[in-house]
Amino acid sequence: MKNKQNYLFKVLSSFLVLVLLTFTVLPSVNSAATIEVNLEQQVNNNLGVKIGDIITEEKINDIASTDTLKVILKLNGNQWASDIATKKQLVIDSMVTEEKSELQKIFNSTGVNLTSPDTLELTLTKDTSYNIKKNQTITMNLPATLIENWEGQVTPVSFTIYAKPEVTVGGSILNATKDDLIKGGKTIDLNLLNAKWNITNTGGMITITGLNKILDQFKINPTTQWAATQYLKSIDPNTFVSFANENRTLRMTLPPIPANKVDTGAITFDSVDGGTTPPTSNISSTYIIDTVIGSPLLYESADENASKSFTIGASTGLTISNTSESAIVGGTSNITLTLTDGSWATPLDPEKKKVLIDALVATKQKEQWKKVQDALKTSANLNAISVTANIITIPIPTVSGYTLTEDQVITLNVPNQLLSTSADVTQSFKITATSKAIVSGSVAPEVSQTDLAKGGKTIVVTLVNAKWENEIASNTAKREQLLNGLNFGTLDATIQSVINAKAEVIRSNDNVVTVKLPPIDGVKVNADVNVTFSIGNTPAQLTDIAVTTSSEPVFKIAQVTNQTVSLSGTILEATEFDIVAGGKTIILTLKNDTWINNTALLQSTLATNLASITSSVTVTRNSDTVVTIQLNGNSSYQLLSGNQTFTLSIPDTLFVVSSGNKSVSFDILDVSAKNIGNSKDGLDAAELSKGGKTIVVSLENATFKDNLTKSQLLSVIQNGSSALSTAVYSAINSSSDSKILSAKGNKLTIKLPSVSYVGSGSINLEVPSGIINNGKRNIPVSSVNVGAISSVASDVYTLTESQIKNGTSFTLTLYSGAEWNPTITSNKSIQNALLKGFAVNDQENEWKTITDKIVENNNFRLSNSNRSLTITIPSIKEFTIVRDQEISVKISKSVLTNYKYDIELNQKLKIAVPTISNNKSFQDVLQDLSNFIATNNLEKIRVKVPEKKLEELQVTNVSVPNSGNITTVKIKTNGTVNSGTLSVSIGEANQSKLIAVGNNSYTFVFTNVDAKSDVKVSLTSNNKVEEVFGKAGNGKKTYSLLPKKEIDGLYSLSDILTDDKLLKEIFKYYSPSELEVGTTN
Repeated sequence: MKNKQNYLFKVLSSFLVLVLLTFTVLPSVNSAATIEVNLEQQVNNNLGVKIGDIITEEKINDIASTDTLKVILKLNGNQWASDIATKKQLVIDSMVTEEKSELQKIFNSTGVNLTSPDTLELTLTKDTSYNIKKNQTITMNLPATLIENWEGQVTPVSFTIYAKPEVTVGGSILNATKDDLIKGGKTIDLNLLNAKWNITNTGGMITITGLNKILDQFKINPTTQWAATQYLKSIDPNTFVSFANENRTLRMTLPPIPANKVDTGAITFDSVDGGTTPPTSNISSTYIIDTVIGSPLLYESADENASKSFTIGASTGLTISNTSESAIVGGTSNITLTLTDGSWATPLDPEKKKVLIDALVATKQKEQWKKVQDALKTSANLNAISVTANIITIPIPTVSGYTLTEDQVITLNVPNQLLSTSADVTQSFKITATSKAIVSGSVAPEVSQTDLAKGGKTIVVTLVNAKWENEIASNTAKREQLLNGLNFGTLDATIQSVINAKAEVIRSNDNVVTVKLPPIDGVKVNADVNVTFSIGNTPAQLTDIAVTTSSEPVFKIAQVTNQTVSLSGTILEATEFDIVAGGKTIILTLKNDTWINNTALLQSTLATNLASITSSVTVTRNSDTVVTIQLNGNSSYQLLSGNQTFTLSIPDTLFVVSSGNKSVSFDILDVSAKNIGNSKDGLDAAELSKGGKTIVVSLENATFKDNLTKSQLLSVIQNGSSALSTAVYSAINSSSDSKILSAKGNKLTIKLPSVSYVGSGSINLEVPSGIINNGKRNIPVSSVNVGAISSVASDVYTLTESQIKNGTSFTLTLYSGAEWNPTITSNKSIQNALLKGFAVNDQENEWKTITDKIVENNNFRLSNSNRSLTITIPSIKEFTIVRDQEISVKISKSVLTNYKYDIELNQKLKIAVPTISNNKSFQDVLQDLSNFIATNNLEKIRVKVPEKKLEELQVTNVSVPNSGNITTVKIKTNGTVNSGTLSVSIGEANQSKLIAVGNNSYTFVFTNVDAKSDVKVSLTSNNKVEEVFGKAGNGKKTYSLLPKKEIDGLYSLSDILTDDKLLKEIFKYYSPSELEVGTTN
């Protein structure tokens, strides 16, 4: 839509502020390419001519030679730093290798020289002490500070210095003993560095001549060859010679060597002749020195570390003295460790003695041997251990509680640190167990008094290093002599005679006798009972030799303290009606105990203890652990105040084992009823009159009968008990609605019809016993209370913006019974709940400012017996609204007492914008705006933006063949307008013709209109003209004339002039002549 008010916005632009934002973009830096360095090794003669490119340990050691050794570093497309002369040490420091100390002997900063801008020369210093164990690889990580054009990362470079060829001895031979060589399987590895074994058939290793040269170099002294390798000359080489590691390792896997061929001590592999300078190799034909680019790394005879040694240890034997259990228990035993062909590493400090003790390992009964080990590790007993060259004596102290069930074997694998020379030494010794009787079986270590009473448990008596007499089980005298060896303490008189008469004795073998115990009644104890056992060989001989028995208990009869009685049966869901009717069962189940086998005593005792709820019972002993009690009817039983918890006491006279009374408890359920319908909290007269509320009677612990008649269902309402009860009863009784009454399960539902009743009252309820299954009495139900309807009114319904600015108050008064919650004056959550019911129609943020201030200042005051609530709005100077606000008020029931419904205020509250005077057209004020502002207080000047009447303009221009065109203009308005105040013109011609009036819609038709013409719509209302413009155009075009959001209202001129967006939005839809300017009081 063409906007003809743009010129005005340009006029007012002097009141707007323009902010520039400047953004700065930082340049980015791209990563540079890598810096390449080329490395070259040079061996130059005294004339500086390159004669090789391999640097070796031997060339570095050769200080007599005039050859020079160099490493050349050349940059590719770059130059070394201009200050490289001051950074030579950085070049040296960039080198990384394993043997750094050796490297420092041959490289230093004085040898670093710049020979051209892109070439750096490193000259090695020769040194006879330079000695490396293997080829040395040096990596140079040159820093970029050495490069003139430094951008990028320098690629690391490496070079290698080759060690002198040498042979070393390895393999499992290095830790071998004489016994190892006699057994066979040890390996001798001859490893070459920078050389390979010659496996050609010309004097090489695959010839007997070459192999014998190797075998001859193993010596026990400079002039005597080792007999073990001399013995190998008679063995097929194919069985013990092999090559590995690209022929750099010669491995000899030794066969078993005869004992007389195994010399012990140091064995030397001597690879060079003695007395020659320089030394020459005796085995030179057996290996080939490595070559690089056809040049030898080293002449063949310069192995300066050719002599290699290893030691063959002597075989060491060990004997250990045996001992006995009785000697250890009595503290009279020594363990003696004697070495042959070896010696102990003296002295043995306390820590090594502990190592020795830990190395003495028992194969069985380890917990018993640990008692000995722990005793030996005390300070005094460690000091008592003595050692000579080949004997260690360990005195065994008295070890109480050390008991063996069989002979014990102890094995010692001697730790090497205890020997002067390492050897594999292992030996065992025996500790003979004392002849004794040991008691075990299912009674050990304890048996409960319950299990003992049941019978079937076993006592197993095992002899150690002794035998039972053959007739121990079959001869009555010997059998009872054995059983009488069991002492049951305080229970002996009760148990012994039963065991002697009924126990089963079995001789399992020479060492084991088993006693199977019979059931034993009356095993009642108040504490654990210890049982001992002894064997006497008088008057009869029970064992082949005398045996010892311990005076300590062999097992324990444990008092059962976890005996329980559990309850089950139909009594667990019994109601008071069930007790009256009879037939419910109480099932008592024992755990870890047994009922006495006396039904008459059970019947009389339990009947007496149940007499308060039933006149008689029937008791059945179902099993040793289960008793069932059936209750007979009790017509006088009744509960009126909730469930009854009944406790049944069971005396210990009814138990076989327990020595204390037991009890069980169960609940007898009270039958009650309550209203759970939506009438349970009461009704008001309006709800009762409207109908539809429900009374739902819910029975607890009972159910309604099926197929009840209407009169039976209606009997729940106590007709005649109150006027309201009678009115409700009559209304229901006269209703033809078949669904108004229903009952199912434990619920009876009454759907209340419309009942006309004035004032308050109660609907009285009671459930007759006749409509309850198994009912025994009438059940009361709380009455439904019906009260009058409450309302709320305000003393003030209209507030002004000025009153809000200066502070004001209003009072809400409740009527007909409702009261304000007394905590509302201090409880923030109650206050917020009240104000949440105030719903504003417009400008919500401004209304929130008011409610926040009210709660913040706690401005609530009660009066009139808590029926009137005065709410004070504090002064809010910044409060401003542009349109009238309407507030709907609903008082939440949560802020009330004595009332259960929300209450709506009878009319809306209103906050009115201020009125203005001295009204002028904004277009007129603009002529001298500055003077107008100076004459009137800027804060009091308001601009009135009227509500838009014109909502939409639709222009349709259609060509008619041979007849020009027809233009239809359709206008939608905000509400009905006087059609006489609405006009439409197109171009210069005033051709407006109203042809149709719809629902707030007006249509005009024009003929033969130029498509380029302007369409003007004018609406006159209250002496104000509202104008909009469009184009005739071609086809159909629709113009939306209303702002996207509501902008009509009364604005502060100050706000408009400082809010460019608001100003622009107003002049997008209004001309200055449509706006009014005035002042407030």
